[in-house]
Amino acid sequence: ARYSLTVGEQRLILAMISKIQQNDDDFSEYTITLAELASLLDVPLPYIYNEINQITEKLMSRVLHIKLENGDLMKLQWVCTAIHKKDCVVLSFAPKLKPYLLKLKREFTITDITIVRKFQSIYSIRIYQLLRQYIKIGWRELELQEFREILGIKKNQYREFSDFKKRVLLQAQREFEKKENKCDLN
Repeated sequence: ARYSLTVGEQRLILAMISKIQQNDDDFSEYTITLAELASLLDVPLPYIYNEINQITEKLMSRVLHIKLENGDLMKLQWVCTAIHKKDCVVLSFAPKLKPYLLKLKREFTITDITIVRKFQSIYSIRIYQLLRQYIKIGWRELELQEFREILGIKKNQYREFSDFKKRVLLQAQREFEKKENKCDLN
């Protein structure tokens, strides 16, 4: 899948995914308390109302691109509803995401949310997920253009490789190596 999300949006999606049970046949409404969100987003609780309002607004307009087995491209939203309550937010995944998030027996990656919640770069989170997919093999090779697309980097962003290296690769490397992040990859 290809997508471009902010750090907060990625953390919220991961929090929703973490609420899915292994034997779920269908999506539920996923409730995330404001205290959970404040911790997850590293925002003081009094400011979480404004933050979550902005994140859900943007998230509901974000497009996820999935290449289907027959070669077609499916575009869909991550979230179809967000209900803001006094002490929580209740979110629902778009129904077309069911085959990609429910009853997975193969081709899934476990992500430790306690690690990725400490990353500050949108690319660090995505690179971590990409590397986790191949942890048993120990390496992964991607064409640069494909890698840029997976990360959601636009054609006019980081055109010079030195900029891409500095702002994407080295930033992720620094975040992986920070002791307080307790990252299990390097």
